[in-house]
Amino acid sequence: MMMPSSSNIPFNPKGDPDFAGVNLQFHDTSTVSGKSTPRKPLHKEEKSDTTSWVVPTSTKAIRAVNPVTFAFNRLADKVKLGSQRSDGKDPISLANGDPRSASDFGPCTEAIKASVHSMMRDAQQSLGYANACGISSVRKAIAEHHSYAEHRIEASNVIVTNGCSGALELAFSALLDPGCGVLIPQPSIPMYEMMAESVGATVIKYRLRMDCNWECDLDFLHTAMQHCGDKIRAIVLNNPSSATGAVFSQLHIVQLLEFARIYRLPIIADEVFGDMTYAPAQFFPIAQVAAQLGRQVPVITATGLSKQLLIPGWRAGWVTFHDNVHGSLRDLQAGAIRLAELGPGVSTLTQCAIPQLLSKSNEGLNGWKSRLQTSLERQIVFLMTKLSMCDGLVPMAPQGTYYTMVQIKYTVLGMDDWEFASRLLDEENLIVLPGSAIGAPNNAFRISFHLPQRSLYEATTRLYNFCKRHATERREAMDTLIDFAMI
Repeated sequence: MMMPSSSNIPFNPKGDPDFAGVNLQFHDTSTVSGKSTPRKPLHKEEKSDTTSWVVPTSTKAIRAVNPVTFAFNRLADKVKLGSQRSDGKDPISLANGDPRSASDFGPCTEAIKASVHSMMRDAQQSLGYANACGISSVRKAIAEHHSYAEHRIEASNVIVTNGCSGALELAFSALLDPGCGVLIPQPSIPMYEMMAESVGATVIKYRLRMDCNWECDLDFLHTAMQHCGDKIRAIVLNNPSSATGAVFSQLHIVQLLEFARIYRLPIIADEVFGDMTYAPAQFFPIAQVAAQLGRQVPVITATGLSKQLLIPGWRAGWVTFHDNVHGSLRDLQAGAIRLAELGPGVSTLTQCAIPQLLSKSNEGLNGWKSRLQTSLERQIVFLMTKLSMCDGLVPMAPQGTYYTMVQIKYTVLGMDDWEFASRLLDEENLIVLPGSAIGAPNNAFRISFHLPQRSLYEATTRLYNFCKRHATERREAMDTLIDFAMI
């Protein structure tokens, strides 16, 4: 996007502004110099030609396209209330990403208590303005939370943001320019691609291998760097994966860090689900593993409280800068701070609750997390049992988050992901997210399992009936073809 540089308007001897000598300098290759074409004002008796008056939108806004919105819009017209259907089935969504909109589990009471306590303890701080990068004591608590025995970070390495998405946007904005590239996983949430493309960067999509627990395709990554590595600025890693529910092993993280070291790539680590994992999977922060390996690779971590505490509406997120031994993030961090200062900062009421919610000695919070973990693990056992009974479906047990991918056997059901999702909605009023909408192969779909138990039971029952019906129809059709061929 062309951005004019700031320019002081000169004045003539009479004190009137003199626009004749003004040059509008743009940061691309164009320069508008000399006299501009005057814009003629309308007289009172003249009528405005409204058909030719269209206010243009920015290039950044035009580039911002969300493929998931497109996917939902494509299915939205098919959704009907039970009263509008002959079978009376109300719609159920297994594609909902908001944990609070459909969950049986109550809100995090400790988060509410922390917010009220902070307001009562220091109303001036919790209700007033704060530094755009965050309240000093809050940044210090976050830095302590993300410090490890091998390397500690300071409050100055932390910027509090409007949710994890705000942290990611800040990192992308500070790092990317038009024409440069960034490595983004597929499948993944579409926000990465939107943010990169909105600033004019090129997205290089790398594959997560379904046959290897959704690990990164390292062969492809090496090939990509050998062909266009001089233009690639960073690699994005999402662990635990918001798209698949997979969790990287420590060994795989070591492999990814070695890849980043070889090609001198900083890592943008989206770790918003953090410790929300299920045994035997274990979460290893990428910055911690990098520190254990001698801090050869700089890591920018984006995370927050929204997903793990089921409080997405609080918009409590942050970005932390874990530099390497060479100080490679020095300029980038300074740039991110300048960008953060363009905005008003995050709600101080939300910020003031963060230190208490990061405290490892908060027994009430630890108990709440344990109960949530138990509840979600029960949901997983139920879901995997029901899905394994569905003809033509191969469930993939999640290792973290509250999402999972389900594979569709084309040989059994004869459908790709879009046809499956569309016909499932038509026949059962059940919504799933086609895998290809988030970059997965077209033989899979994603579902969320944080629904109330009764809704999850009804949803899986509908799935079972749908798959049984179509698997039977396909078998009968194939048998008819075989019989016809033998005549």
